[in-house]
Amino acid sequence: MKRFYVVLRYGILRCIALLVVMYLVTAFDSVLAFAQQEHDHHAVQGETFSKGIPLKLDRSTEQVAEKMAGRLSEVTKKPELLTAREYRELGREIQQLLNELIAGCRMEGAAHDELHRWLEKFIPGVKQLSEVDTALSGKSQVSDLSMMLRQLDERFLMSAEGG
Repeated sequence: MKRFYVVLRYGILRCIALLVVMYLVTAFDSVLAFAQQEHDHHAVQGETFSKGIPLKLDRSTEQVAEKMAGRLSEVTKKPELLTAREYRELGREIQQLLNELIAGCRMEGAAHDELHRWLEKFIPGVKQLSEVDTALSGKSQVSDLSMMLRQLDERFLMSAEGG
């Protein structure tokens, strides 16, 4: 009889363990489904250009972005390293241009939303440049900002408007 209770207790524990495993598998599947849904949502947002609907910068935004890229390019072409102070001054120049870009932007819709996603990454980089402590960190930050401006150029078609 004692053996019967041991077997019964072992069977109940197995059932409980099986139920816990089934619950965890179901919960994990839900998490995976949610993650896949989020991935698909972001992938659709990022496919705007590849689906034949190119995003366009307005002329004002394009001109200011070109000024920023040009100014950063001037610095990267110099053979000598700037001082930390010069990099901070450059950061303030880029910040002024960034303020001009934001004030002059008249974009709407998907292009406007995509520009804002790009700005969320670019703005902190400009702030970091204006606060660098060393010339090497300034050079690194200029490189990062230049790369972000190239990404902007790749993400958008330039406007066809004159100006």
